[in-house]
Amino acid sequence: MTLDEWGKLSSCVRSLFTVLAIVVGGIFGLCEYFSAKQASKVGNTLNLVDEYYSPPMVKVFRDISSSWDIGYGVLSTIVKNAENPAEEYSTFVKALIKEESLQYNIERLFRFYERVVICVESQVCDAKSARAFFLRDGKTFFRQYYPYVCGMRSRWNDPTIWASVQMYFNPESINKVCS
Repeated sequence: MTLDEWGKLSSCVRSLFTVLAIVVGGIFGLCEYFSAKQASKVGNTLNLVDEYYSPPMVKVFRDISSSWDIGYGVLSTIVKNAENPAEEYSTFVKALIKEESLQYNIERLFRFYERVVICVESQVCDAKSARAFFLRDGKTFFRQYYPYVCGMRSRWNDPTIWASVQMYFNPESINKVCS
């Protein structure tokens, strides 16, 4: 091999290594980007978790729970002796909310759950983390207060009120409640 041929071969090898370095660097950069993006989504979800377990929301939970503690004995008696337990339950929940002035707290919690849904659906929050932290509570809350949701939908003649919350947390209830 001549010196000129070695020079051409060397130039080709350098070009090949340069292209290879650029490709590997690009792949590494993409991996870092997606890793940071996922970490950001989890961070946004954890911000919601922090809000969920912080003082304003804790007071909301405490107020709602204490009202249920008071009314649970009455509810079990009503439902046991009722011809139409679902209707009696609905009447009981609406009366409890009104008597205990829970409207603000109920709506605040529904708005929070709606924010969770928006955050997940817009891919700002991590769906898996959000489900792990909020799905059980959100589903229980919707099942417990669906009579209030139905009342709001009827009052405002708007079947979409908290529909996203229902779809995310309790999809099996679609077309079964508020009909």
